[in-house]
Amino acid sequence: MPTYPVELKLTGRTVLVVGGGEVAVRKVAGLLQAGATVRIVSPNFCQPLLNLREVTREARAYSPECLDGVCLVFACTDDRQVNAAVAADARARGIWCNVADEPSECDFFVPAVHRQGELSISVGTGGASPRLAALLRDRLASHSGPEWGILIEELARARGLIKTRVADPGLRRQILDTLCTECSIRLLATRGREPWRRWFERVTEYRLQGRTELPETS
Repeated sequence: MPTYPVELKLTGRTVLVVGGGEVAVRKVAGLLQAGATVRIVSPNFCQPLLNLREVTREARAYSPECLDGVCLVFACTDDRQVNAAVAADARARGIWCNVADEPSECDFFVPAVHRQGELSISVGTGGASPRLAALLRDRLASHSGPEWGILIEELARARGLIKTRVADPGLRRQILDTLCTECSIRLLATRGREPWRRWFERVTEYRLQGRTELPETS
């Protein structure tokens, strides 16, 4: 089944997790990392969930009103009938649902994710093999040093500066394209932020002068 990858902004939005076991622990961890407001509904909770202060726990069985006010729901109990009911109720309300034990009932899948600052590396298999997705994620993560996360921070800063200094949108794109090259990441990895920032200033100056060559990174 074809899927459309997106990155959801969940800060301040309420997400429901139905289930109190280890699968719920993994779902809740990712949601909290994304800034979501998490409600967990389950008759019982494993200790890691009881240790969390950032969530709302409701010690009861699932019922349709549990969906009130939520934007996403995760059905991850060990009861097939409960998970199916959550999925059906959510779909009836137009709420996207992820079902841990039945991919065919999912409205979306959660990829294996590696985070490094603002960098997210996500690998999905359309729900077919979470283990394979995790393996590929780890391989990609092993080739991504801390400089990649730092580069994203620097690019955000540089974008703001370019907007104030460069009026031509095409020229802005040229500068940003130059900052997203192997030369750029290598400089940041080997010499750090300040040399990279000085190089960025020279790149901007060169482009404003109409020069096409790259300035030296030394």
